[in-house]
Amino acid sequence: MTKDKNFIGSQIKKALKEKGHSAIWLAEEIHCKRRNVYDIFHRDSLDTAQLLKISLALKTNFFVYFYEIYEKMMYKTKYVTRKIHYIPQDEIHIGSLIKNKLEENEHTVNWLAEKIHCKRSNLYHIFNNRSSMDTARLLQISIVLQTNFFVYYCELYKNIISERLSPSVQSKYQRSVGQI
Repeated sequence: MTKDKNFIGSQIKKALKEKGHSAIWLAEEIHCKRRNVYDIFHRDSLDTAQLLKISLALKTNFFVYFYEIYEKMMYKTKYVTRKIHYIPQDEIHIGSLIKNKLEENEHTVNWLAEKIHCKRSNLYHIFNNRSSMDTARLLQISIVLQTNFFVYYCELYKNIISERLSPSVQSKYQRSVGQI
């Protein structure tokens, strides 16, 4: 994905240090154990829901990094990024968005499974059950479908931070991440 094996983990660790917070503080903010935070520092990919919690806690949109990686990769291969017409306001069901894009492009599940080297059953699981997924897998799917799915998470992050969401949705994120 990038030259730095622990790319997203190192970005999180750097932001944490710049903001003057500790791993213990982040663990409390995202409701996990301290050792999990140290594990995150060594990761090159995270679940999108977990990355959203971390982004909100540190007030740093980490999805922008994946968005930019996608754009650079597509620019190098001379693909044109297709515009995304729908930006969700409060929640993302990434599986549905991927399935819709696959159908819009008139590709089959078999085609996508072959391109990303996974089983069809894994894709059906993503389509039907996923409101969150691994960032490395999402980057891979974004490249194959020539659609930067990270734009949805960037927009969701901005909506949460700017409090453009309804009070009930805003409180959902406040409960899951602490006070925004």
